[in-house]
Amino acid sequence: MKMAMIRLFYKAALSAIMITTASSALQAWTIDAVRTEPAFDLSQKNLVSTKYTSLEPSAITKKWNVCLLLPHTDNPFMVSVLYGGITEAQRLKIQLEAKSAGGYENVARQIDQVESCVTRGAQAIVLVSVSRTGLNDAIAAAAARGVVVIDTINGVTSDKITGRVVTSYGKIGETFGKYLAGKHPAGSGKVKTLYMAGPAGASYVGFMESGFRDAIKGSDIDVVKSLYAASSKAAQFPVVEDGLLAFPDVKYVVGNAPAIEAAYDILRDKGRKNVGLVAGFVTPQTLALVESGDVEATVSASEVMQPAMAIDLAVRALEKKLEIKDVAPNSFIISRDNIKTFDKNVTIAPAGWKPVFNVD
Repeated sequence: MKMAMIRLFYKAALSAIMITTASSALQAWTIDAVRTEPAFDLSQKNLVSTKYTSLEPSAITKKWNVCLLLPHTDNPFMVSVLYGGITEAQRLKIQLEAKSAGGYENVARQIDQVESCVTRGAQAIVLVSVSRTGLNDAIAAAAARGVVVIDTINGVTSDKITGRVVTSYGKIGETFGKYLAGKHPAGSGKVKTLYMAGPAGASYVGFMESGFRDAIKGSDIDVVKSLYAASSKAAQFPVVEDGLLAFPDVKYVVGNAPAIEAAYDILRDKGRKNVGLVAGFVTPQTLALVESGDVEATVSASEVMQPAMAIDLAVRALEKKLEIKDVAPNSFIISRDNIKTFDKNVTIAPAGWKPVFNVD
């Protein structure tokens, strides 16, 4: 029965990602998604399943001018966000200019970029903010000038946004929590687990851990410790190493993807093959390790499709066709069962894709 339930879980995950991606064709794409009700509720506690279908290029009445503002393009995640925005702008045949703030510390620079977009006549701004609160005045000023502002990826607290495409990190934690709870239901035997949370104090870290812990309630997954460190492999490595020394009998290390990369290196060097690894988000290495069988599973929030949806929402707002204001792709498990078949282009930019910042 347990294996049948797991196979059913995988079948659902596979069906959720059978879509036409923004990069593969000019026709509209459809993706399994969740909408937040009420719209713009920061807790994102009430998520309603839905199907989201993009606009057809033929439905667009003019060549709209859109800005895409990013915190940086220094890692594969943000390059994938850029890829999603660029390819969707190409599909819709709109004008797009993308800009990088050069790092999360550069709040003033991103504010200047918002103001520059407005000054040069952008009709919409798709914002991957460097700060949840630091851009609120700039967003309000842009909205007051009639500019559409779509919040995506990181999330802001402004009530002046037009739309939002921000995946619930609680939902992501729930996704891999349910995966593990399904494998280890109550009565199957306690399984000690080390939870690698990520940077202490980061808002997404708390949401993800809360979603995970709620999902494993009533199962035999036993979290012996939550550990925190910056979201880089170098920062996570000593923390994972100390955790494995303090709790040598753990059967899983789960959570932050760079921590899972570090755990793989540590366990490989020690010759240990009795610890399962599950990553809470996708990196190129975690995907490769799932494919090789060294990581059991990871979670995709369709990182490429989030900015694609945000571009689509912006154009819908400009075309006066905006119906759903707060929506995001559904998260799903990637495991050895579907690693060969799921469309990687919904999650990560293709290998070798060279970043471009303008669509004319």
